[in-house]
Amino acid sequence: MKKIIIGSFLLAAIALSCKKTNTIPVRTTPTPAAQTNVKFFNFSPGAPQVNFFINGTKLSGAAPLANGTVQGIAYGRFFPANVAYASVPAGGQQIETRVIDSSTVMPGATLLSEMKTFDAGKYYTYILLDSVNRISAMVTEDDLSVPDPTMAYIRIGNFATDSTISALLTKTTVPTGDFAYSKPYNNIAPKSVTAFDTLKAGSGQVYSLTFRRSTNGATLGTVVTEVTPIPGKKYTFFFGGLVRLSATYSRGVIANN
Repeated sequence: MKKIIIGSFLLAAIALSCKKTNTIPVRTTPTPAAQTNVKFFNFSPGAPQVNFFINGTKLSGAAPLANGTVQGIAYGRFFPANVAYASVPAGGQQIETRVIDSSTVMPGATLLSEMKTFDAGKYYTYILLDSVNRISAMVTEDDLSVPDPTMAYIRIGNFATDSTISALLTKTTVPTGDFAYSKPYNNIAPKSVTAFDTLKAGSGQVYSLTFRRSTNGATLGTVVTEVTPIPGKKYTFFFGGLVRLSATYSRGVIANN
């Protein structure tokens, strides 16, 4: 069972797999009016490491190895780091997903090439999905506004392509004077995310979230056993892979802002 405590540990752990450059500002860096902001996920089970290209220009990539070998984004990973987005031109953009040249499987191959349109000044997540021979992608718009800074906000992403799933959020620690809390999120369609939902946040507010099959209630795994959301933060809990193949399951949570 995977334990994650949202905070500096999570941010540091994920940041190790990513490289920031001067051309890719973090989310809080102001970007020109003609720019938009995109995060990239690799949730294609069985896919080798890949990099993402915009109009032929490589956008993603981890730090090269000591011998200069180019690295890419492995399955279940994302780019840029946890609370960062890449600044790219707004409007219609050709997005290519290419296998790294050093891969032992399909080196240099283009797995997917498609046109996507992004509005200026907004935030998006581009998610690579399904097995390599059926590969596709989805785009979510990430609304980072925080109407109530005393609350946290969560949404649930089903990045599996073969099954509707459900999730159960449970408060595992109840502060003195507070109340027990649980909430089901039922029948989340494949390739979709729920709307952001408010959640009590701060010290003593500890939660877990468990994914289940919608058809029979079988547990697909607990994302985390200890999550203490921070007030004013937005989080995405996600399930990726193929429900029919347990070896492909990828579960986790990221902070969007």
